[in-house]
Amino acid sequence: MTKLPGNWKRWIVENLLRGVPATTLHHTLIKEGFSDSLIRPLLAGNLPDDFAYPYDSRYFSALARPSVIQHPQSSLVSFSTPTLQLYQMDEVFSQDECAQLCSVIKQHLRPSDISTVSSGTSQSFRTSSTCDLSQVDQALTDLADKRIQSLFGPDFGVGEPIQAQHYAPGQAFKAHTDYFEPATSEYRRFAAESGQRTWTCMVYLNVVEEGGDTEFLHIGKRFSPQPGRALFWNNLDLDGNVNTATLHQAHPVINGEKTVITKWFRTPC
Repeated sequence: MTKLPGNWKRWIVENLLRGVPATTLHHTLIKEGFSDSLIRPLLAGNLPDDFAYPYDSRYFSALARPSVIQHPQSSLVSFSTPTLQLYQMDEVFSQDECAQLCSVIKQHLRPSDISTVSSGTSQSFRTSSTCDLSQVDQALTDLADKRIQSLFGPDFGVGEPIQAQHYAPGQAFKAHTDYFEPATSEYRRFAAESGQRTWTCMVYLNVVEEGGDTEFLHIGKRFSPQPGRALFWNNLDLDGNVNTATLHQAHPVINGEKTVITKWFRTPC
């Protein structure tokens, strides 16, 4: 999203004409999930000269430089393009750690859900199972959290609790994005109080006999599961806007099974 939708532009004009302070309008638009970079030009001249908002383009430019990118390791590979930040890194977890995680996860599975539910949403959109790891094994959760957090650094906060997904033969997750669409019921429910998703870090825990690739559709790149291999990408652009180029899907497992863990980082509210 690089432009504020027309209905929100009209809303700004109407409320400015009604005498609503520009700072109030800025706050409301931020709470709807729009970035400062989209809002500020439309309120220019109406905001106080000393108006400052901490999560501006400079903040998101810094957020695009996690620790592992500033201090790359030998196994870090960039698949980034001018419109997408995407990286792969192997051996983030050892073979033994992957096996331990798989064993616990498979004992505590529930059907996976999705954040957007509508009458047109098919039950087959996401057919995997989920494990809320932090609720079943705190020691493994702490290990995984610490390992992933070390890739990003302390400025990224704690994010969401790590979640695990398990795919049996035939199971998949169709094309989707991880961010919450601004100014929607999805955003108000999942992000208004917890912040927008910034980076996603997903780690494969086992080899899949056949199938189960992750594909990023805008660049036509597919990734095969390997134990300990992490994929991580920035769901936002350098101005803090949601990035549609992060559209990706989990292809069906054909033979074997696939288990991954995922950590999502969030913006401050």
